[in-house]
Amino acid sequence: MDIRKRINARKVVLAYIYEHCFFSAMQKNLIVQPSKVAEAGDQISSLDTPAENFFFDAEFLKQVATKKQQQEHIDEYVQAQVTEYLINQSPEEDAGYLMKYGFDQWQLEEIDTDYVFKVTSAISRYEEELIEKVNQNTQTFQYEQMDIMDQVCLLQGYLEVKVMDTPPAVVINEMVELAKRYSDDGAPKLVNGLLNAILIDKK
Repeated sequence: MDIRKRINARKVVLAYIYEHCFFSAMQKNLIVQPSKVAEAGDQISSLDTPAENFFFDAEFLKQVATKKQQQEHIDEYVQAQVTEYLINQSPEEDAGYLMKYGFDQWQLEEIDTDYVFKVTSAISRYEEELIEKVNQNTQTFQYEQMDIMDQVCLLQGYLEVKVMDTPPAVVINEMVELAKRYSDDGAPKLVNGLLNAILIDKK
């Protein structure tokens, strides 16, 4: 194995899985939050007569109602687009595009493409399994409540062990280093503890 190629491949996969986890979180947690204007419209519309609407005239209220409707449609549109993206994900195509255009400082020969395609293609097969294992090993929070970058490190580490047969101890060290670099101060300890419990202790 070419270590430099594998390191580059891990960075590509990190970016790919981050995108996946980000959109998954959006799909599950997207909440329609009316703008301040729309909220004002709700309050104003509840009043009985135009005379009671203080300095808000009929034209202003009409504009508020229109903006509120547009806001609701935007939220629905975003939700639909996120769902469509997740349903139609093509790891081979998406990862290939990412390597070509997102990491164009490297030639394909400088990336362990076998690693990239195997790991990204395994997300749909192993993600739910990882989530279940994480939740079995936590008491005060669930996987979906974790920072996205922490989810990424856990998922990437789990997938690498599953499909690349990399020794768990090696993978854990690599994911802890990624957590140190890209997440907050408490992330390395969290990632280390959970991956040890899942991959080594196998509770």
